[in-house]
Amino acid sequence: MIKIACVGDVMPASVHHGKKDNYIKSDVLEFLKSFDIRVATLECAIGDKPSFDPEKMVRKQDIVYAPTSDLYRVKEMGIDVVSLANNHAFDLGEEGLINTCKQLDKLGIKYCGAGLNSEEASCPAVVTFAGVSIAFLAFCDWRMDTVGYVPFATKNKAGMNEMREKNIKESIEKNKSQYDHLFIFLHWGVEYSYFPTPSMTTLADKILNWGADGIIGGHTHRIQPLISSHNKFIYFSLGNFFFPDRYINKPRPTYYPSEGEDLSNCPYSYGWPYVSILY
Repeated sequence: MIKIACVGDVMPASVHHGKKDNYIKSDVLEFLKSFDIRVATLECAIGDKPSFDPEKMVRKQDIVYAPTSDLYRVKEMGIDVVSLANNHAFDLGEEGLINTCKQLDKLGIKYCGAGLNSEEASCPAVVTFAGVSIAFLAFCDWRMDTVGYVPFATKNKAGMNEMREKNIKESIEKNKSQYDHLFIFLHWGVEYSYFPTPSMTTLADKILNWGADGIIGGHTHRIQPLISSHNKFIYFSLGNFFFPDRYINKPRPTYYPSEGEDLSNCPYSYGWPYVSILY
């Protein structure tokens, strides 16, 4: 039996920046250690000299980023795989995406869902445990009313892996036979909603019929229902795991406290991991 902890959105900085201890409860970390594999959505760009994506700034959309020095927390949580297919991984532009991938490589954290071209963005993240290969693909919704402006990867352009049915189906068909298990990250849904839309349930059903072993959803910042069918699961949205979204100064970049600011009564934002067990 392989135990996989599927947790929600992670953004390791903001009001946590500079905190070496007590940024997350020790019992949560111990609980995560009890699993064989841990996966999450890294919903931010990583960079030390922020150059905000000009297109998002013009559109007055939120910018979510974390300094490189805070990324260690993702490793400390034991996260093995992250999805980058989301509406914030490109918030520091192509340079930020390159740095994000570079820093994840340094920490030995595998990633999927974004890249310097469509080939890279569509590559799976693969983990092998006890001789069992487990692959993860990640896709970001393309609709403006869902995720806002998101640059999507093409043959010669960096960006996210696009959540088009044709793209998902072809990716599943290409990778299904190569690995023992194949799971799909989807960044979709209506923010701050507790229920999936009809289009989400329809697409989820198709994805399982195409051969995926399960769906790990995110973006809504709310926990949405879990559906289990034929020993396959659909997490429509896992909500926040470690994501202080209340500290985004809409429609401006993530809030970072000034030096010496009293944060003793500052409410942080992290949740509890959902769990999937593979047999």
